[in-house]
Order: sequence, then C-alpha cells, then structure tokens
Amino acid sequence: MDQDLTDMLRISKAVGGDERLVQGGGGNTSVKTQAGDLMYVKASGTSLADMSEGRGYRQVDVEKCLRVVEDKDLLELRPADREAEVLRRLCESCVDRLDGRPSVETGLHAMLGRYVVHTHPSVVNGLLCAAKGREKLAELFADFAPPYLYVEYVNPGYSLATRLYTELANHRRRYGGPPEVMFLENHGLFVTADKADRALSLTKEVFGAIEGAVRKAREKAALPPFSPLSAGQQEAMAAQVAAAMRPFYSAVLGRPALIRFDNEKAVTEFLRIPRARDLSKAPPMIPDQVVYCGGRPIWVEPHERETSVEREVISALKEVEAGADTPFCILLKGLGLFSAAPSAKLLDAASSVMQAVLETLSVAFHFGGPRGLSSEAIESLRDCEADRFRRGLAAG
Repeated sequence: MDQDLTDMLRISKAVGGDERLVQGGGGNTSVKTQAGDLMYVKASGTSLADMSEGRGYRQVDVEKCLRVVEDKDLLELRPADREAEVLRRLCESCVDRLDGRPSVETGLHAMLGRYVVHTHPSVVNGLLCAAKGREKLAELFADFAPPYLYVEYVNPGYSLATRLYTELANHRRRYGGPPEVMFLENHGLFVTADKADRALSLTKEVFGAIEGAVRKAREKAALPPFSPLSAGQQEAMAAQVAAAMRPFYSAVLGRPALIRFDNEKAVTEFLRIPRARDLSKAPPMIPDQVVYCGGRPIWVEPHERETSVEREVISALKEVEAGADTPFCILLKGLGLFSAAPSAKLLDAASSVMQAVLETLSVAFHFGGPRGLSSEAIESLRDCEADRFRRGLAAG
C-alpha cells in the first residue's frame, strides 16, 4: 500500500471515529499524490470509520474533476440532468476498478491542497447555524494566518464546488494565497493542508476553540439541570414509546422498523433548555438532517393527566404525514431521543445525526438562536439523487 493511501486511511479513521466530528455517512477526505495528478477521495455515502484498503474510496484524475467544475455549460442544464451529468463525469474520472462512486464533493476537493478533511462537527455547526455565529467566529479566529474563508450556504455538490471556485479565487487575490480553514454555513468545516498531521491538528484546533467558547456561554446561562427518571420508570416509558412507534414506521417503511432510545449528553443538554420545544421546531439545520432523519424531530410532551405515553406518541404520529419526508426521530420531554429506521446502519446514522443536530441547536441557542435551512434548500436536498443514494446505502 502506497504512502498516500496510508495517509488517506489514517486521516479518515482519525476523524471518522469521533461522532462529534462526523456522523453516519457524512464528511469526506482526500489525499493527492506527490505529483498532484491523482487523488484518493472518499466514496459517496460510505463511513469514514469503515474505510480500509480497497474499500470506501476511489482514485480519480484531478484534471478531469477540475474540468467538471470549470464547465460553464453545465449551468444551462436542468438540476436533475446536471446532477446526472456531473456524476457520469466524476465516475469517468476514476482510474481504479473499485466499487462506489466518488463523493459529490470531489470537484471541491480537486481544487484544494494535498490533504483535505471535511467534517460536520456539532459544536462548530452550532455557530454555523446560529444568528450571531459568524460574529463569534470572527472574534475567535481573527488572528488566523492565512485568514479563514466563510461561505454562505449553498447546496452540497456541484453548486458548492462552483461557488468555492469563485470564493477561492477572490481569497487568493485578496490575501496572496488559499485558506487552510473554510467554514461552510449550515454545513460544516473544511481543512486543507500540505501535510496530513497539519490537517488533523487544524481540525482539532478549530473544534477546541469553539468548544471552549460554548462552555463559557453555558456556564454563564446557568440552565436548570436535567432530572432523569429512575431506571425503572425510564425503561417502562421507553418500552411504551417503542411500542407506539414500531407499527407506524413499519407501515411507512414497508418493512419491520428498528427503534432506538438515546439519552446521551447531547440529548439531555438539549432537553434542559427551557425553550427546547420551540428549538426542536426550527427548520432542519444541516443537509444530513434531511437525508438521514427526514427533517426536524417530532416533539412529545407527556401531560400530567393519566394518559399513557403510548397514546400520546400515537396521537403525535397521526399528525405527521406518512411519506418521503416523514420525520424519523421523536423527542420526548424529560426522557430522551427515539429514532426509527429499516436497518441497523441507517438507525445508527439517524440517531448520531440527530444527536449532533441537538448539540448544534444547543450551541445556537447561546449565540442568537438557530438559523435553519431555507424551504428551497430543503426541497432541493429531498430531490437530490446523490442524497437518496446515500440514504439508500445506509438502508441496505
């Protein structure tokens, strides 16, 4: 195995093993050869943590990928036709015989440095999805050299690559060179460097700085503690919720639904916020929330009257349209998060992405409140073949 591929697997596993950095099949990495003509890039929809020799990546011709981004004629095509044509050309750029299609971000990776690490860190996205998040980033990273690049939201894939093509050119003209760190609004963090360890250390540096700022904001807010139920009460209530969810989601999915209950720190930190119900109803924060969770979670708040939790969950589910955009996560006040999916892999993705979203919402709460995706962006993500492909892989 050559050194470039060794580095590719190393940086992928380093970030892929931390769910606060990437969740499900999200995030991607790339490594260019010394000559810069070829590039290893993550395969679409695969997990960074699962990457191994011969699996989870493709090797592509960099020049062919750049030509896709630079082809202005693609802008004249209808979105669906453009998406299909870009995919065809990216697949044609592959120089290996491995399985999988190159990441939708391959064109973007091609125009960056030798090592690229793209993550969806929940606390970083907290600022990237907050009304006053951009101001806080300017305060935290004012001394970055070279200066970072902030990019307002644009849908992933070809649209993002063409936007970055222009943004990077402007950055080079203004500062004399490319950025190492790029913040993508309502999306995530891109880091590019000439060495693998530099890319990893920058990712950790940005995450750590924002985490420190968030910690101070939480201490200042002095929110009430989360008061968990006893183990017995929790188990009984979770069983009722699962019993209500299983037949509904089995009917929606057309096959038996798996149900998972989580009350990890990200969940309980969110539920201790007095305005948790209002925050949960915010539009989806990031693309992966639409892809893996179906959108915002269903909020269920048990009443004090003697009504079973199971009935209340059934009542809440009846209000939800059963279709392609059905939410697959439920938040139950005082208890935790429930997720549904047709496969263990998709269940893991839905649960980990929603926990990351809840941490993102918790952070955004302290910095002016959440700013979700527009209705147009959400609709575009739901229509995107590449995102349906990613969800299909996880669903098996």
